[in-house]
Amino acid sequence: MQTNLEYYKIFYYVARYCNFTKAARVLGNSQPNITRAMNSLEQQMNCILFIRNNRGVQLTPEGERLYVRVAAAMEQLQLAEEELQASSGLEH
Repeated sequence: MQTNLEYYKIFYYVARYCNFTKAARVLGNSQPNITRAMNSLEQQMNCILFIRNNRGVQLTPEGERLYVRVAAAMEQLQLAEEELQASSGLEH
C-alpha cells in the first residue's frame, strides 16, 4: 500500500487535537482539505480511524493503534530536525 506521507502528518495533528479545524489551523490548511485527506486515508486503510461528532473527533481502536506508530515516527522526525539544526548552528 502506497499512502501519502502527508496524510500521516495530517492524521497525527487531527488525532492530537481531536479536531479537524484545529489541525487545519496548525497545518496552515483548510478544514475541508483536512477532512478530504482523512477520508482518503480511511479509504486507503479500509477502516474507520475517527468517530466524528459535533464537538470534534475521537479515535477508533484502529485509529489508536495507528496513532501510536505515527506519533512515534513524528517524534523521531522532530528529534532529527532538532539535531540537524543544533549541529548546523555549531558549524556556523
